[in-house]
Amino acid sequence: MDPLANQLIGYTASGTTIVAYGLQFFHILRCGTVEGISLPRTLLDTASLALWVLYATRIEDIPLLIATSCELLVSLCVASIILRHRCRPSQLVVKDWIPPKGTSKGPKAHSTEVCVIYVNPQPPF
Repeated sequence: MDPLANQLIGYTASGTTIVAYGLQFFHILRCGTVEGISLPRTLLDTASLALWVLYATRIEDIPLLIATSCELLVSLCVASIILRHRCRPSQLVVKDWIPPKGTSKGPKAHSTEVCVIYVNPQPPF
């Protein structure tokens, strides 16, 4: 096998994986929510990546070391964001209440009454 071709494949795989983890991270930052992201999966990914960094260091595989180090950094950021968002106390959200059309239940359509909703974060697991 050609060593140059192997390195090219390694760097391409590294770049692709870094982009995949980065897209998840930027999606969380842009949307401001961690809804639908599994904390146990993220923690297992982080542990796995830490082991891959150790392995790449021991065998001195630079493309693998670069990829897994960058992925580990992003995975740690994602895990910390998930933990921070899911472990915060309930938030109070106040919204204007507008009754469904054709119903007379609840406040009148043009009243100043509001609906108070308590939003509880999902449990961490």
